[in-house]
Order: sequence, then structure tokens, then C-alpha cells
Amino acid sequence: MDPYTLNIIISLAVNYFSEFSIATVKGFFNTVIKENPKIETKIKTAETPQDFEEIFNESVGIIDAPRQ
Repeated sequence: MDPYTLNIIISLAVNYFSEFSIATVKGFFNTVIKENPKIETKIKTAETPQDFEEIFNESVGIIDAPRQ
């Protein structure tokens, strides 16, 4: 396959998977925010990579927590 065609195919695949990922991440955080609305404020005020890591870790904890 020539490099030009390969680049087009790669670009299409990246675009497809990024759109898929966006929907998945939005769904994840919508679920988390529904369980703990304070997360939304933390997301809006996050500034550093450490802030985002803390939010993600807390969000995973919310998803993993047993439902009552």
C-alpha cells in the first residue's frame, strides 16, 4: 500500500476511534457526576495534571463502589 493511502486510512481510523472515545468518556463522567455532583466542580476548576489524576482516581472509585 502506498504511503498516501496508508495515511488516509490511519487518519480515518484515528478520527473514528477518537469519536468513540469521546462518547465513552462523556458517558463515564455523566455517570460519575450523577453519583457525586461535586466532581463536576472539581473538573471545572482543575488546572494541573495532578488535579485531573485525582479526579480520575476518585471517579473510578465511584464507579467501582458497590451500589446500595
